[in-house]
Amino acid sequence: MFIFECEYNSGSQSTRDKKNCLIMFLGQFSNETSFPASLDTQIQKAYNNNLTQDVVILLFPKYLSDEISDLMGNNTIKIELNRYKYIDVQLFSFDKEGNFEPFLNLLNSRSLYSTLQPEILQKDVSEFGYKALMDDRATDVLAKAPAGTNFVKPSGKVLEEFIYASQLARSSCEYQFLAMSLLPYKPKNISIDCIYIDTASISAVAEALTYYISKFSSTICKHVKYKSFSSYTGLEDNKPDNSGCAWIIISASESTNLGKQIVKDWMVKPEQVITILSHKDILSPTAENIGNAVVYCIKDYSSKDARNYSPVKVQVHGESFAVEASPPNEVLLLKAHKPLFIDNSVNKYRDNDVFSVNRKNKDVEGDNPFVIYVDYLKLRENYLKCVWKQGTEIEESVCIRKKTDDLCPKSLLYKWIEQIVQWSIPRNLKGVIVGDSPQDKALFNDFKVVLSVNGFDLSNIEEINQEDQDKMSTLGVNSVLILSSVISSGNCFVDINRSLRLANHNGMRIFATTYTTAPSRNRFKSFNVSVTQGTNGFKYAFFSYQTIYVGDNKNSSWIREKDFLTDLINKNSGIAGIEFWVKRRAQLKKISTGLQGKVGVSYESIDKNLEFAPDFVFWPSNYSIESINLEAVYVTVASILQNLRDNPIKGVTLQSSIYQHSVLSPENFIRFNDAALQSSLWRAATQAELDYRRSEILSSSFQGVMTKIMSSNGARSYICLDLLLAIGIRWIKISKESLDKILDDAEKHLTSPYAEVLVQYLKSEFNSE
Repeated sequence: MFIFECEYNSGSQSTRDKKNCLIMFLGQFSNETSFPASLDTQIQKAYNNNLTQDVVILLFPKYLSDEISDLMGNNTIKIELNRYKYIDVQLFSFDKEGNFEPFLNLLNSRSLYSTLQPEILQKDVSEFGYKALMDDRATDVLAKAPAGTNFVKPSGKVLEEFIYASQLARSSCEYQFLAMSLLPYKPKNISIDCIYIDTASISAVAEALTYYISKFSSTICKHVKYKSFSSYTGLEDNKPDNSGCAWIIISASESTNLGKQIVKDWMVKPEQVITILSHKDILSPTAENIGNAVVYCIKDYSSKDARNYSPVKVQVHGESFAVEASPPNEVLLLKAHKPLFIDNSVNKYRDNDVFSVNRKNKDVEGDNPFVIYVDYLKLRENYLKCVWKQGTEIEESVCIRKKTDDLCPKSLLYKWIEQIVQWSIPRNLKGVIVGDSPQDKALFNDFKVVLSVNGFDLSNIEEINQEDQDKMSTLGVNSVLILSSVISSGNCFVDINRSLRLANHNGMRIFATTYTTAPSRNRFKSFNVSVTQGTNGFKYAFFSYQTIYVGDNKNSSWIREKDFLTDLINKNSGIAGIEFWVKRRAQLKKISTGLQGKVGVSYESIDKNLEFAPDFVFWPSNYSIESINLEAVYVTVASILQNLRDNPIKGVTLQSSIYQHSVLSPENFIRFNDAALQSSLWRAATQAELDYRRSEILSSSFQGVMTKIMSSNGARSYICLDLLLAIGIRWIKISKESLDKILDDAEKHLTSPYAEVLVQYLKSEFNSE
């Protein structure tokens, strides 16, 4: 038997119509076996475990009425059922449509029959039966993605949680209960010949359901078969030949979209589709069914985070997926993890706002900015134009281009361009493809100077816009130079390369950029092969004056922060302290200039930069703090983290798999205790690298760091709001217990109005999940 408690409520205000029921579901029974003896034992156990019931209900299929009548003639069973005289014992049967009917009152009192309304009892029994199963198995039914990952479901949706419906029932009587709960949803006035289930993992439920249908039809053989159509992947191949006689049962659907799609694609009636488990509510009697009917809503058991942006995806096939097998690998940053290019490609340009973050050329709403932006005009003016700006021994007064805008012929950039022109650009150069930004135009002008000096006739070289395919088609077998002042993923070059191919260009192609902020070494190598591999083994040329590897240049903490603050502001309009966050959002919206030093949020003031102290271990010591561009600090940290993703160093790596993921040790936030460094650290890391939820030790360690920061005085505490934002946008993830402690400590220590509004918002957000 499947035994569980149920609260019967007729909807009346009278307490007389509210009953605590003990349900004993008997899905199958035969007097020819020794089952009555085991039934006796189960009844005893049920009474011992449930002592506060108003009524006990024995529920069974109606076709067993004769067998149950005989069973009630068994004195042992009758005595056990009537062991408590103050508890009414009722027998109810269910029919082929799942409707309940009173069968017998063992106390010979029919008083309860007038108050226990069968249609209400049926709904309550179904609801509390599922509740009993979910209370016992919620963590098995609602599987969480391995730390630092998300599930990619067959529908293509990316979710942190997967409904593993086959874990709901584990015994024959439980499968029979689920089958009974589905009977009220069996399509009316339809002769069903096949039940279609979305996954073979619920075959036991389908088996019990087909058994009930055949028994209620008094047929010896099962006349209804069942078949798995394999969710979204099998919709086309498993479409019913006779859709009018199909009943479709979906084990689980987060949004019920599968049911709605089946109604459309298979051209079945909405009542022919039912979903067992979903986050969506059960349809009300007056709601329109469009294929979204649900037996049981599981949202009260869900702990999924709708704002989980973990980049690593775990593919779900049916109900199979991989899980993490090892505890997280902790990484503590050391000087040895610094890539060689930092000194020459980052540290050398650390002043004069060469680097920006959260920037694009125009303030276009919905146009996501780059995480890292390199301004070629400032790079050129302050470091590349003149030889004396490169740190050579030549005096400033010697530079012959000091007062002009032309490149000095002795500068390294001039010599780099000169080498490309002399060694890689054929004399049949006919066009230069370049963008229309001031930075790209400046680079083009620099190339024109060197081309002219080296004997190229500029009047025969046409400037071509990146979008002008008509002009590209005139190039024929002549050479073309493709310029971009700065690239990241290199997609602009890939697109132009494709356009040239479509334009039937058969000449040499030379791609050149002064600075590449590549996501990773492997992706840079793949890009390089893509743009340089020509037809018939022909090789094109690609040149980059400087190249660094800094991680994904689109997955930005600042974009998430802006969306988070928009919601915070909308929900707290007019509240004291909200103006602080309005100003911060305004900073984030100015993508044409970037953040101009406001990499993170300072508790001291929204208009002040975070603190950066001398002796940054990854830089030489000869720098002035006052002139430092804090964005260069972020680029340095991003480069170090990407180096650990690309290259295991002395056994230390940030590479992750679905079996073990790597995390930045919380100890890093103590070792690097400058606020600017701490902000750069979490913003340059991926969400997976800061997901501490699988280890209570790591979660507790980070909580200790946060408490220490919030309770301290002075500049060391100014990072606290920035780290709370990291938690709010789900960039840093910790266990519920540690999160609650952090928010309680924040409420205690952070008393400014703008801090209070953030803390209360975070409490509301996380408590509602």
